Amino acid sequence: MLHQLRNRNFYLMVSGDMVLFVMAHAGAYLIRFDFKLTAGILNQILSLLPVLVPVKTVTFLSLGLYRGMWRYSSLSDVWKLLKATILSSLVIVSVILFLQHFHGYSRGVFVIDAGLTFLFTGSLRIAVRLLYHEGFLKKTKRPDIASRSR
Repeated sequence: MLHQLRNRNFYLMVSGDMVLFVMAHAGAYLIRFDFKLTAGILNQILSLLPVLVPVKTVTFLSLGLYRGMWRYSSLSDVWKLLKATILSSLVIVSVILFLQHFHGYSRGVFVIDAGLTFLFTGSLRIAVRLLYHEGFLKKTKRPDIASRSR
């Protein structure tokens, strides 16, 4: 874990996911309320973000979603992503149930949020893998020793 803290890509991956967590949460409210958000709903979105983003980030970290390189994402990573999404959603729902008793919250938002979180974060990982596979993100190759000696 400590070697990851020195890696610039680690921070890019975590930051990218955090942005996607916010987008998934806002998108869930937009879908649930037919793209008509009142001031009360906007306040609810903003009040949940300080809980939602850290819970999802810590859950993703604890399940090892930032250990490997995304260019090598596989089906086992998709499985880990699904488990992290479900677990983080259950934690968030439990916190809201404990603190607010779900008073004034739409339960459907959290189901949609989980789906969008899985879709967005999975799509980002697949996009990185495809870009590496197609050669768009590969580093330039150094010439080998034999070609330099000529």
